[in-house]
Amino acid sequence: TDVLPSYAGRKILKGIQQAFANNSKEIVEYPLEINGTETYFETHINPVNEEEAIAVVRDISHRKHIENMLRINRELLSQTGKMAKIGGWEYDVKTGVSLWTDEMYNIYDVEVNSPIVEGSRLKHYRIDDRSRLETVWNNLIKDGTPFDIQAQLTTAKNKKKWVHAIGRPKKENNKIKSVFGTLQDITAQKEAELIARQSMAELENFFNISLDLFFIADMQGNLIKVNNAWTEILGYT
Repeated sequence: TDVLPSYAGRKILKGIQQAFANNSKEIVEYPLEINGTETYFETHINPVNEEEAIAVVRDISHRKHIENMLRINRELLSQTGKMAKIGGWEYDVKTGVSLWTDEMYNIYDVEVNSPIVEGSRLKHYRIDDRSRLETVWNNLIKDGTPFDIQAQLTTAKNKKKWVHAIGRPKKENNKIKSVFGTLQDITAQKEAELIARQSMAELENFFNISLDLFFIADMQGNLIKVNNAWTEILGYT
């Protein structure tokens, strides 16, 4: 190990000692700077008797680059999901095991990586929405029928949220292997739509009861709509 930088030599020496102590194969990873470029290596250490071991060294730079890119992509997806309040999920039809992204837990206000009991999610939703959700879920599992639905839920912290749920099948040899999709918290959007509708209703009411003459016209100057004052004051209908 004297020909290697001290940090790499120490890691390999420790790996050799562990291989002899456990009488098992040990794998050690370490970077080396070669011609100004960081190159990653992996050393496989196999003891052949009590005094000797065989070591095989491999250049794993390409693999480490791919792993690093995957890690960056996962981090970007996680941050994007958090900002957009979009969670991702997958359910294995055969094993019944579910996988959630962190944002899925956040939407339901439950601790990240807490146990997922498939079917228990329905209890969070309004009674009116439960039957719809159960129907689209069963159709997805049995027939692979995709769904795209909005519903209202109450989180574990008793917060009411609107969500947009999308589900799709993943098939293998024409059989449904798993189903996957997204869940987005659209509460802010729903609240904005409600405020907009209330504002329009108030404007419509003011338009109709005002004693002033109000009208709506197109770009050519044609009257599209007039308020009641036109009839009362000018007799216009």
